[in-house]
Amino acid sequence: MAWMYATPLFYPISALPPFMVPVIKLNPLYHYINCMRCLVMYGTVPGPNTWFACIGSAVGMMVRGPCGLPQTAAQLLFCICKELSMSIIQVEDVSMRFNLAQEKTETLKEYTVKLMKHQLFFNEFYALQDVSFSMEPGESVALIGRNGSGKSTMLKLIAGVMYPSTGFSAVNGEIAPLIELGAGL
Repeated sequence: MAWMYATPLFYPISALPPFMVPVIKLNPLYHYINCMRCLVMYGTVPGPNTWFACIGSAVGMMVRGPCGLPQTAAQLLFCICKELSMSIIQVEDVSMRFNLAQEKTETLKEYTVKLMKHQLFFNEFYALQDVSFSMEPGESVALIGRNGSGKSTMLKLIAGVMYPSTGFSAVNGEIAPLIELGAGL
């Protein structure tokens, strides 16, 4: 796949230097693009060698595909991390503290007056306390608990949406958080 993405096929072969022609022809998609270029741009039918090359590369890709090659970028990342024997997600002694107001303030003016008079008091609420775990490549983890037990908070900490009060969380790879987007998860 790296070879396929590394060789540019959007140029006509005549525009490339002669030493690049054999390199470009090794790309599995070269023959398909050449067929389409002949049909659409030049209005000619490609020769039989091009058709045989298309069929041969298609059969080759169908045989090679299910033979254990990673199908997605995530699976490829898991394979690489497993070879390097490193954790994908590492959470160490994570605690998350929130300050909850003791009294409800109705307006911004009331909040400002209480703040100036030092009459704002908060209760500390720990959504998470000293949580540690790690995920190795290929593992699955489920966060199960009642409402308010800290499941979403943990996911936000792992995704980097929030930062923990104490401890740390590290992720080796990319994360696209879909937390609280109403995506029907």
